Amino acid sequence: MSVFIQNDYCDAPKELMIQDFTENISTIKSFVNSNSPCGGGDSDECYELSLNRARSLNWQSPNRALVTAENVTKEARKYLAELRKKLKEDGHDIQ
Repeated sequence: MSVFIQNDYCDAPKELMIQDFTENISTIKSFVNSNSPCGGGDSDECYELSLNRARSLNWQSPNRALVTAENVTKEARKYLAELRKKLKEDGHDIQ
């Protein structure tokens, strides 16, 4: 499992915090418990940055899952759809 905590760009340097794929539940819990949303400027989160970074994760195992939840406007959904398409083209099973 990989965990992404997405914030607004104005929350830099914590606009995106990433825990790469791991099967270690303690590592995941520690990552989640030591990081939190920042509140930001209440604009869209850095969704395109997170999806682009997802392309560079270690996807070697056949049993990998990345779940994202986005807080985006209608205008941003088109860009998200394009990035999901690119991930699928990379061979990732995107739902």
